[in-house]
Amino acid sequence: MVWTLQVEYAIQNTGLHKCESRVKKQLNDLAMLVREDLSAVHLQTLQALIVLDIHARDITTMLYEKQVTSLNDFNWIAQLRYYLERLPEKKSERQASGLRRVSVRQTIADLPYGNEYLGNTTRLVITPLTDRCFRALTAAYHLNYGGAPEGPAGTGKTETTKDLAKAIARMCVVFNCSDNIKAQEFEKLLRGLAATGGWGCFDEFNRIETQVLSVIAQQVLSIQIAVAEKKNAFIFEGKLSDLKIGCSIFVTMNPGYAGRSELPDNLQALFRPVAMMVPDYALIAENSLYSCGFLQATSLSKKIVATYKLASEQLSTQSHYDFGMRAVKAVLTSAEGLRKKSPNEPELRIVMRSVRDVNVPKFLTNDAFLFEGIVKDLFGDITLQEADYADLHQGLAATAEESNLQLSPFFVKKVMQTYEMIKVRHGVMVVGHSIGGKNASLNTLAGGLSWAREHRGTFNQCAIHSINPKSLTMNQLYGYNDASGTEWHDGVLSTTFRTASLEADASVMNWLVLDGPVDAIWIENMNTVLDDNKKLCLANGDFIRMSTGMTMVFVVQDLLAASPATVSRCGMIYIEPKELGWRPLVQSWLVSMNRTNPNIFHLTEATKNAAATGKRVLNDNDDNQIANGGVAGDVVVDGADGNGEVPVTALILDTFQSMSEVLLPALLEYMRTQALALPVSEQMLTNQFLLLLRVLTTRILGCTQVPEENLNGPVVVKVDDGNDAAAASQHQGGNADKDAGGGAALPSSSVDDGTAGISTPDMEELLLGATAQDVRHYAEALFVYAIVWGVGSLLEKDSGRAQFGQWLYSVVDSDGRRGHLYRPVYPLPDLVGQTSSIFNCKLNIPVGSFIGPATWVDWMSTIPD
Repeated sequence: MVWTLQVEYAIQNTGLHKCESRVKKQLNDLAMLVREDLSAVHLQTLQALIVLDIHARDITTMLYEKQVTSLNDFNWIAQLRYYLERLPEKKSERQASGLRRVSVRQTIADLPYGNEYLGNTTRLVITPLTDRCFRALTAAYHLNYGGAPEGPAGTGKTETTKDLAKAIARMCVVFNCSDNIKAQEFEKLLRGLAATGGWGCFDEFNRIETQVLSVIAQQVLSIQIAVAEKKNAFIFEGKLSDLKIGCSIFVTMNPGYAGRSELPDNLQALFRPVAMMVPDYALIAENSLYSCGFLQATSLSKKIVATYKLASEQLSTQSHYDFGMRAVKAVLTSAEGLRKKSPNEPELRIVMRSVRDVNVPKFLTNDAFLFEGIVKDLFGDITLQEADYADLHQGLAATAEESNLQLSPFFVKKVMQTYEMIKVRHGVMVVGHSIGGKNASLNTLAGGLSWAREHRGTFNQCAIHSINPKSLTMNQLYGYNDASGTEWHDGVLSTTFRTASLEADASVMNWLVLDGPVDAIWIENMNTVLDDNKKLCLANGDFIRMSTGMTMVFVVQDLLAASPATVSRCGMIYIEPKELGWRPLVQSWLVSMNRTNPNIFHLTEATKNAAATGKRVLNDNDDNQIANGGVAGDVVVDGADGNGEVPVTALILDTFQSMSEVLLPALLEYMRTQALALPVSEQMLTNQFLLLLRVLTTRILGCTQVPEENLNGPVVVKVDDGNDAAAASQHQGGNADKDAGGGAALPSSSVDDGTAGISTPDMEELLLGATAQDVRHYAEALFVYAIVWGVGSLLEKDSGRAQFGQWLYSVVDSDGRRGHLYRPVYPLPDLVGQTSSIFNCKLNIPVGSFIGPATWVDWMSTIPD
């Protein structure tokens, strides 16, 4: 209001130049004040004032440059102006009492100021697009019509409507519409708006069903007619309803997106359409940075916009990439937080770190390299120091050890990127194919944060609430009204959301993890949750606000079915399974075998180190062995005692580790190049191979079983002299053996009801007289057997499996020749005169003893006539 009086006085007295200087000085003073140590309330107030003063400065400069000399010039009357004037009725009485009102004018609109306290809120950066939208909406409001901004996601439709309501001091209620809304629920919303005189902004309005929209058109028309007639009460849907002048209805739409419908003609006539296209990214970034205390806001904003422009042009096209306004806003939010944390840090370094932290996590490996080049070209080759998260890293290590996860550099990087993203955004999507570590990274991060809070008093406690959205119907997920429409039943998500929102402890973080495919059927109902409104809107007209510590996390494989409106609202973490590799899976498998069979498998420190470094464990005979012509795969286990005995467990596990290091890379490369039609990753192949190897190893070499209900407490299976092999096949692993080409012939066994974890008494009898080579050969045979049926069985029965058999014989030494990747103790089966494929071979292990080599026999020959 003061600025309006000053500008009008300057226009009438040709003093716009002095007015411009005065506004600039006031703005500079506020910019220096915002850099001081202020409370959160004072800082937010100053930032809102700076945003408004920047717009006032720009308008004053524009008027001066265009040499405006009349108050009726369109360049002036097109602006939002505030006046303090006397009330029009009973002027003589009002003049004596001195009562006045504030009115807001723009073009033809003359609107009463609402005088409603809305709290200490932020203000939207006003761009030329915002000004045009303001002019259209104020004119529609003046003529008792509604407004209908429409356009792509991230153009500011809802936020512009909300900011206009703030400008004239009107409460604005934002509600996310869905196809579950019925006319009865919408009637309740409109009745409340009419009685309070507030504004209603209905987001995604065209998602409502067409037949319901026709009824809503009559409801909206009734309110607009009553407002035009300036009634205090009116008949609304057969009932008398209060009416407070000033209420209005606005709708926002994304035309062309999935699940949208066209508005009926009688409804379109009640709203003035406003096209919202591309906002001015540079102006928004500059004003936001300036309001946060960045003195180099102009140059930094240009670098941010150029970064996104080049990235959108040069990087690949992915469904989870977004370079729109919400991505720019995330960078600005991160920069604001970093400046508060490190006020003495150079501004260029702060913005560069923000750009990297927000964008790098979502890129594919190749795109990440290109993006790093773009950033270096624009910001220079600046080395950024890693943030100090020592307590968190200790917590991650403790959690990983407890969960049997391997903290590879790639895994740790993704965990830390997830944490940085959660600090900036309250909606995060973890994208990637299965067995890539998506859920593992979330659980490890949550455990690390909780550990740091409990043991170091830093960071925040974290609780995870997981839901599979595709396992529930829409009614079960969000809630529904009964047939009568009078009783509401909360859904699983709404109940969990409500419980988390009521968390009183500010030090507790609640993550709502929705693990399942994202599509337009259910995710669109969360648009107001994921944007700045932060509230879940239900079909009964209720909404639940997010608390400060809440975060929505989506674990998905891809976002092919998601709309741009959803993608732009979330921060992205992309996890590529191939970057994780197969080694963490193998190492965790070895540790798991040790944990589930503690008295059968005892992993020595030497073998642990070998598993960690990927090297085989050799003793002092290593040099002599290599000198005598040993090839890859020859294992001499360290740890033999004075009597020359070799620890069985160390021998078995080190044999598996050695074979994995040699054969698995070649196996995965073969499957990648030869089995192009298989939609599986190397992690899937490795996991399937290890599952079968676990069953075979546990049931044959360990003579134990691991029930499904208790993987950490194996039930002991004793071995006797009977031939009750059928009893063993009744338990877990029997089906897997049967499926794997007829299965391996097992030592006869029976289940003992003894305590889990007790040593098998008959193990010594089984190994009595067996040599280390015998035990090692059993391990090698099971490893090859698991490769054949765990991986090779995925190929076509004829040509694919025949080629796979040829490849296997080319990498495993079967005849004592040199040049193979691995030489076993005993050769592979001789297929000449016996069978034409290793898939027709059965691994035959002597019953009741491990003495002598296991043999390969033709499976068909074992079938009785």
